[in-house]
Amino acid sequence: MIKWLTVAAGVFCSTAFAQAMESAEFFTRDKAMNWKSEIYEPVAHKSLSARKTSVRNKVIRRIREKLGHRWVKIGLKIAKLESNFNCRAVGPRTRHGRAKGVFQVIHKSARALGYNKTWKLTECNYGIAAGVAHMQACLDSGVRTDRQMASCHVSGVYGWKIRLAKRSERYKQKYIRLALNGEG
Repeated sequence: MIKWLTVAAGVFCSTAFAQAMESAEFFTRDKAMNWKSEIYEPVAHKSLSARKTSVRNKVIRRIREKLGHRWVKIGLKIAKLESNFNCRAVGPRTRHGRAKGVFQVIHKSARALGYNKTWKLTECNYGIAAGVAHMQACLDSGVRTDRQMASCHVSGVYGWKIRLAKRSERYKQKYIRLALNGEG
């Protein structure tokens, strides 16, 4: 007899039933019932508002001007992932401070890059310039691929090429997957 348990998060099957099913079939059924599509699969591209399109175009121009065409695609993916092209985006309070702007640059990083007016990070041009300067610092530290750029953006100029503590490394790898699979 098969027993199904209803839990607040969804429907799960009993362990005996899961063991009886072929692993591939169980994986497919589990994915269909429990996985969040925005985490594991790219979400279909929706058209951007006029304001977000304007910000996107500013990001494209700044990256092309400072870093070259090769880095535009990953730069757009990072900006989309971080703020959805929202100049006034402010991240949650963390032990490192609040990240602000299109590229969600943290105050300490902004200051290290020469952007001392951290209250201006939510102004479009200033925030984009700080984000692109961070990308340039990543390139100066040895970044050569999109994967490395995403890693550098999330873990910093010194943390992208080393293995971090378990929890931080998991977060870094998840961020890299989201950035590489996202849309710009």
